Amino acid sequence: MRRTASHAIRCATISLLLLTLAAELRASSHNEVTGMARFFGPWPVDAGGDLPGYLTAVAAANKSGAFVVIEGTCMSACTVKLAAKYRCVRADAILWFHAAQVGSAVSPAANDALLASYPPRVRVEVMRRHMLASPEFDSEHTLTGRELIQLGESECQKDANRLAF
Repeated sequence: MRRTASHAIRCATISLLLLTLAAELRASSHNEVTGMARFFGPWPVDAGGDLPGYLTAVAAANKSGAFVVIEGTCMSACTVKLAAKYRCVRADAILWFHAAQVGSAVSPAANDALLASYPPRVRVEVMRRHMLASPEFDSEHTLTGRELIQLGESECQKDANRLAF
C-alpha cells in the first residue's frame, strides 16, 4: 500500500511537471510559490530536492525545445538545469553544489548522475574543487553565474523568460 501511494505521488508530480513545461508557463522558481525564504543568495531560491524529478524535467525541456533560465540561487539537484539543451545563466546567479545522498549516505551513483549532467568545463571545475565530496553545503562549493559564463555558459539576455521547475 505504501509503495503504491508513493508511486502515485511520484507519477502525479511528474505529470504536473510535464503539464507545466508543456504549457510554457512564465513563472519564476517554484520556491516563490511555496514561500522559500531568502537565505542562501539571490531570489528566486530553488533549494533542489528530488534528483530524478529534476532529471525528468530537464529531459522534458530538452524534448520540447523549452528554454531554461538559471537564475537566483540554485542549490543541489537544481544544478542539473545545466543539462538543459537551451539554457542561459544570469550573471548574478549562485549555484550551490554538494554530494548527492540516499538517506544519510553519500550516493556515488547519484554523484555520477550529477556530474554527467554538467557541461564538460563545469564538470571539470566541480571535480577540481571537490564540490561533490561532502553532503554539506559549503560556500567554497559554489559557482556564480559570472564564473559559469567564464566557463562557456551563455549569459541570459535581459528579456529571457523563465521556465519554472
